[in-house]
Amino acid sequence: MAGEEMELNFETLWALINSTGDGLLIVDTNCRVVAVNSTYCKIFHETEENIVGKNYLALNKISFFPTVLKTGKPMVDILYRNLKTFHTYKGKGLYILIFPIISDGTVIGAGASYREITHVMDAAQQYERLANRYGNSLRIYHQAHYTLDDIIDSCPEILSTKRRIERIATSQSPVLLRGESGTGKELFASALHTCGPLSSEPFVVVNCPSLPESLAESELFGYESGAFSGALKGGKIGLLEIADGGTVFLDEIGDLNLELQAKILRVLENGEFFRVGGVRPIKANFRLVSATNRNLEEMIAQGTFREDLYFRLSVITLNIPPLRDRGEDILTLADHFIKTVNKSDKRLSKEVKTFFLNYYWPGNVRQLKNTITTMINFADSDSLTMEDLPRHLASPNPEAQPKPGSIPSDMRKTAAPRETLHPRQLKEKQKIIELLDEYGYSVHAKKLIAEKMQISLATLYNKMNRYGIDK
Repeated sequence: MAGEEMELNFETLWALINSTGDGLLIVDTNCRVVAVNSTYCKIFHETEENIVGKNYLALNKISFFPTVLKTGKPMVDILYRNLKTFHTYKGKGLYILIFPIISDGTVIGAGASYREITHVMDAAQQYERLANRYGNSLRIYHQAHYTLDDIIDSCPEILSTKRRIERIATSQSPVLLRGESGTGKELFASALHTCGPLSSEPFVVVNCPSLPESLAESELFGYESGAFSGALKGGKIGLLEIADGGTVFLDEIGDLNLELQAKILRVLENGEFFRVGGVRPIKANFRLVSATNRNLEEMIAQGTFREDLYFRLSVITLNIPPLRDRGEDILTLADHFIKTVNKSDKRLSKEVKTFFLNYYWPGNVRQLKNTITTMINFADSDSLTMEDLPRHLASPNPEAQPKPGSIPSDMRKTAAPRETLHPRQLKEKQKIIELLDEYGYSVHAKKLIAEKMQISLATLYNKMNRYGIDK
C-alpha cells in the first residue's frame, strides 16, 4: 500500500488488535461482552461465540469492570499461581489492565488487556518483583471504590457526618473514625478519600488485625534485599510507600501492638520511615485515616495503647452511629441490599419491618446485609416474612435477643448517648459543648478544657464519647 493512505476503519483497527500478543476483551456499560480478540480466546481456551453477548460477571464473579465503569479510572490486577492471594487460570500468571472507554466525556464501556507472565520460576515471586520494581503501576490497584453518594443518609447523624467529610476533605490532618464493628467505617474512609484532592491517588487499606505480627513491619514499611531469612532478592516495597501521595487507611488500629504503634508515631512525627534493613529514609507523603471499634481511652489507661499516638490520630474524629440509632435508614438499607446486592425484587413484610426497627443489630450494617441475603435464599414468595428470618433472630427465647447490657464494653461506648442522662449529666454535657465552642476542638484546646474542669484529658474524651459529642 506504498504511496496510499491507510483508512483506519474499525476492521483495520481490529485487525491490528488481533495481531498483538495481548488478549483483549471489551464490555458495554452493563458488563455485556461486545468483543474479544483471538489472543484472549487462545489464553482462556474459549471461542468468540461462547463469550460475546454474555454478561462478563456471569463468566467471572470476581471482576474490576463494575468499579472501572463507575469511576472511569483504570485498574491493574495480577493473576498468579499463589491461591492464597490472587485468582488463577489453569496455572497461568496474567498481568491485566482494566481501562475505561470514554466518548465525549462519558464512559461507554470498558476493556481489559491480558498478558501472560512467562519465563519465571515462580509466578508469586514475579509478582513481588513487579510490586517492588513497578510500585507506581501497582498504585492503580489500590483505589477507593466508594464515594459520598454511596452512603445512604436519611438519618440526621449520617447527613451530619457526610457534611463534615465534605468540610475536611481538603485537609491533610489525620482522621479517626470511631464506631462499632460493621458500621461501615471503611465506606466512610473511602468517601473521604474520593471527595478530596487525593481522589486520583492510591487508597491503601491496611486491616490491622489480619497483619501477622512477624510480618507486619515488613508489610507496612517494606524491606531491603537480605533484610531477613527468606527475603526476596531486590527487596519489597511496603504499603506506606505504595500510598505515596494518597491515603493510608489503618482499619482497627487498636489491634496494633505497642512496638508498631511507636513506629507509626515516628512516621507521623518525622514525616519519614525506613524499610526493614534499610538505611535510606523514605519520605512519608500520605494522609492517615484510622478506624477503631475499641475504647482507646480505656486502652491508654491499661497501657495497651499509646496516648501520644492517640493525640496524633484524633486531630479530627468522626463518630459513626450504630445501625440501631439510624431509624428509617434500617429499612432503606434493607431495600438497597435486596435490590443491588441480591438482584431481587422481593419486599419486606410489615412484621419484618417492625422487627428490623426494634432489633438491636449488634453486627450493624454487616449483619443486616447478611440477614437479607439469608432471607432471600430461603424465601418461598415475593414477600420476606418472619419465617424467613435466620433461626437465631427468629428464636422466641428472650435470651437470643441482644440487649444493650450484653454488648461488650468496647462497643457500648458509641451506644451510650442512647441512654437517658440525669440532669447533672445533661448539665455537664452542655458545659463541655459550650467550652468546645469557646476554646475550639484542637488537642491543645481540649487540654485547657480538661484543666478548667479539673479532670484529666482522657476523662474528658471519655465524657465526650459517653455524651455523643463529636471530637
